[in-house]
Amino acid sequence: MVGQLPQSELDLRSTLPVRERTLRAPRLLGPAALFAAAASLFVLLTLQISTIPEPGYDVFLMDWVRAHPASWARQFFVVFSFLTDNWPAMGIGIAAVAVLWLLGFARAAVALAVFGGVGAAAIFLTDWGIGVAVDRHKPLAEAYGYSFPSGHVLGTTVFYGFAVFLAAHYVSKRRVFIGVAATAALLIGLSGASRIYLQAHWPSDVAAGYLLGAAWLAVLIGVYYTVGRFRWVSRPKLEEDLSVLSCEHCRVARSLASMVLLDPVHGLATKAYRPPPVVKLLYWLSFQAAFPYERNTAALQMAAIRRRIAGLLTIHAFGKDLVARATAINCAHGRCSFVTEYVAGAPAAPDAAARQFLAQVSSVFAEAGLSIWQVNPRNPHAHTNLIRLSDGGYKIIDLESAVVSLIPARGQWRSAFRSGAIPIFDDIQFDRLRRYILENKSALEASLGPSGIAGLESAIAEAEQSTREWKDAEPRVWGRVARRIYVLLDWKAFFQHVKHALEGANRASEALLTRGLERWQAERRLTDQQLIALKTSLAAPEVAETLRHLGSHLVLSVVFRFPLGSGARLLWTLGFWVSGQLTRFRHDDGRSKARRAGRIHTPLVMLLALLPGFGAAAYLAAPPLRHKLLVRLLIDQAAYKLPLRLYRRLGLERWLAPRKLPA
Repeated sequence: MVGQLPQSELDLRSTLPVRERTLRAPRLLGPAALFAAAASLFVLLTLQISTIPEPGYDVFLMDWVRAHPASWARQFFVVFSFLTDNWPAMGIGIAAVAVLWLLGFARAAVALAVFGGVGAAAIFLTDWGIGVAVDRHKPLAEAYGYSFPSGHVLGTTVFYGFAVFLAAHYVSKRRVFIGVAATAALLIGLSGASRIYLQAHWPSDVAAGYLLGAAWLAVLIGVYYTVGRFRWVSRPKLEEDLSVLSCEHCRVARSLASMVLLDPVHGLATKAYRPPPVVKLLYWLSFQAAFPYERNTAALQMAAIRRRIAGLLTIHAFGKDLVARATAINCAHGRCSFVTEYVAGAPAAPDAAARQFLAQVSSVFAEAGLSIWQVNPRNPHAHTNLIRLSDGGYKIIDLESAVVSLIPARGQWRSAFRSGAIPIFDDIQFDRLRRYILENKSALEASLGPSGIAGLESAIAEAEQSTREWKDAEPRVWGRVARRIYVLLDWKAFFQHVKHALEGANRASEALLTRGLERWQAERRLTDQQLIALKTSLAAPEVAETLRHLGSHLVLSVVFRFPLGSGARLLWTLGFWVSGQLTRFRHDDGRSKARRAGRIHTPLVMLLALLPGFGAAAYLAAPPLRHKLLVRLLIDQAAYKLPLRLYRRLGLERWLAPRKLPA
């Protein structure tokens, strides 16, 4: 629940008292000193260039550049010259304004657009005016425009220098700030070098661009500090809410999608959703409807009942209710608010204890069919939905999502498609929940008692009714399509068939080789040394694993047929290769496992897997199976199974099988 959040979340969620607070006075001494130094040096340099248009150091450096041409260096600096041009910077600025607006920071977006537009215009006019006044030609006679100062370097210095200033203020992680500062310094430095090497400006033009850029950067920083004093920019707008304005002892907090009024005196936390455009857009793209927690009372009732169900599940799993209960839903003025109990305690830190608790809770919820994004330990902000109690335990204060998820919890894929709950947004898989209750009935009766079981079943019935009202009011095109496809194709039976067939793939490949080997022995096609070498090769673990995948390809080719078989084989090989590479991060011997996966699931195998027909035997190209006799045995045995005895009629054994040994 916002307002009970840790201070680490203040980049998106700022806890504010109801009464206005005063900001600290801006620190203008540093920008003033920078401006004075840079402006003074720029004036001195301008006077020198006005008196001596081509000083000796400019001519010397430019002659040195002309005497050391290099094609690779020119291409390198052309690229950097483009990266530091006005158009990429303009694109970054427009993207930043769009992102701020989509995230709901409309005031910051407007301020950035106005601030950036006015600043860019002023800098351009300054550059143009000084260029006209000095009227210096560029090193290349055919070059267009004024040379002094370098507007390219000027714009790069101001833009990326101000980016470093903002990063110093708003980026809390040192590594991220160092990365931003290093990248900006590289771009600023190479922008000047590129203009000199490409002979677009004299070295003194570049120096003037740096000095003028530093002066303008000091001005912009000073303006930023000054404008920051204005209430309109310095704090987010609080929606007009009489309950907020009249509560002297309350605290107000804002999250990405909601505003919360915390009332510790009355023990209440009132959440009113105010989602930004990006949240509304994602929900509309997923379900073709407005964000539900603003006005959809059925969705809010479902949220309240889901908290009740989750609380009963935590009583069963942990012995006590670990979910803050919902107490009321108010929709008096067109916009709804969600009232829950206030939980006193400290914000949960993102430490090992919190992650362990979240992992335990998410495991229980996933098994019971509840959505788990808000308590998923892989969610970097999941700990903000917890409060650490005085006894060292945790309580969940927020189970309502703001963002749609495309991936169901582990084990919920089938039920999600069957119920049409795709994408995922605070859903309950009711068939899975009922199966969980049936399988754990005795344990639930022992932990909850008869009244608890009755309350759980009643809550499930109410939740189903609220879910139907909620979802029937929305088009939910993708969910309806997924449900129809599931019904049409009977995914459960199909996947069970594929799973059963794949379980026998290893035995099928082993039987294929065994029968072929026995036939070669009976036909006296192998010497003792060849037989020993072949059996030794088959006994190798890497060969056995590769043969298992070969059998799986044969099964997939039969089950899916052309053209789906090619895609299924490719996905099978690619999936095991990716899984093998990920083991290097999860196991102590991960490197060896990753190397083994790379030897078995090679790019050549993936390419051959796409070929119709021949792709079923793609694993013959894997290094573990590149044994001459083994490959001949596999191909010979596969050809031996051709119908109508074509193998013998066509004389294929002369080409595939070894020659028979003399009697």
